Amino acid sequence: MDSKTKKFQTILLIVLAVGLALGLMIFSGVIKTPSKDSAQGVTASGSVVMWGPFGSNSLSAFVNNFNGENKNSVLLYIPKNPETYDTDLLEAFASGNTPDLILLPHTLISRYRDKLIVLNETFLPERNFKDIYSQGAEIFRVPEGTVGLPVGVDPLVMYYNRDVIESAGIINPPKFWNDDFLVFVQKTTEVLANGLEIEISGAPLGETSNINHSSAILSTLAMQLGSPIVIFKETLATSVFKEASSVTNSPGAAALEYFTQYSNPSNELYSWNKTMPEARDVFALGQSAVYFGFASELLDIQRKNPNLNFDVAELPQIKELNKSLTYGNFYALVVPKIGKNTAGAFSIAGALSTGVYSLPFLDSSSLQPVRRDLLSIIPTGSYQKIFFSSAIISRGWLNPNPKVVNTIFSDMVSAVTSGRLSPERAVNEASQKIDEAF
Repeated sequence: MDSKTKKFQTILLIVLAVGLALGLMIFSGVIKTPSKDSAQGVTASGSVVMWGPFGSNSLSAFVNNFNGENKNSVLLYIPKNPETYDTDLLEAFASGNTPDLILLPHTLISRYRDKLIVLNETFLPERNFKDIYSQGAEIFRVPEGTVGLPVGVDPLVMYYNRDVIESAGIINPPKFWNDDFLVFVQKTTEVLANGLEIEISGAPLGETSNINHSSAILSTLAMQLGSPIVIFKETLATSVFKEASSVTNSPGAAALEYFTQYSNPSNELYSWNKTMPEARDVFALGQSAVYFGFASELLDIQRKNPNLNFDVAELPQIKELNKSLTYGNFYALVVPKIGKNTAGAFSIAGALSTGVYSLPFLDSSSLQPVRRDLLSIIPTGSYQKIFFSSAIISRGWLNPNPKVVNTIFSDMVSAVTSGRLSPERAVNEASQKIDEAF
């Protein structure tokens, strides 16, 4: 038996052991569950209500199959609008009418951390966690332990128009922000004679109002330059966005300056402005060389334009650094402290995250794995290979409030593009606002 096979089997045994230990911990009382009326009881069976930000169409077949194979438990999935998910959860916790199980994005960890059952070191030691999950999934590690069970990630990737780049004499998509991407943008961008209107965009960068994931792109640039953006100081989350890294004295300012140059008409890299439609729509129309979007958007892009000749690549990196990184939206199955069927919720969470249902669940929700054993299996599809490699290098940061942060980042970009503030001062202001949001 070769070393790779042994390693795979070892990780698999750890995963199975964690699933078994989870059930034993619940029933033995090591994981304390809220007291219940004797009529309700807390068992690993019965109905489990799960909320998530994914549509029912994508998960309905999976849920039906799961319920058909598990006669002692019923999973009831209630889809929520991603735009109002945070508000729905706030109202549920305020009224005491929470679901049993929640599919929670990492951006909401800090919002609900004190309302969720955190798996302490006795149940899931840090060493075991690192052996099972990818490095990016450590976003669910908080000072008290692990928030829920990580299940998947939606990595940020670069979609590119094959016809546009080949027409510009380019064979391969760019790999480095500070090298071939600069040449790529100048070759693929077509600006009309007035110097303002853009017919073909080489890069949707530099604005926030019409760039779908501007905060994620800016986060990627800052993290690639060595900024974790937020860290724990003891038990408190604190912004370090304005602080130096091992790469540069001001990674946040460098990221901001790089990002905003693409919307400056006097810059040779000018390729985007705020009068244009949303970036994804421009790409679907064939009027953009690239689109920075999440892996889960693949089907939407194909539906918008079935004739679009495009492919996908990892997000560009920084050439001088021996490290690759992209932003990812991580998800975990978390159990509220006041859930009605806590044991049943943990039982199903274990099945979806560590059991035979984990891959079908990921497929139905368009997420990529965060378990090392699953990531070690090379996928067959050409898109999927890029999604997997991007999942491995995905990272997130502890967000105090996604909507507030989007506004903070938007104000930061506007302060620079309008000339009101330098990148350094704009980042300092943004860092202070992030701390205030916590």
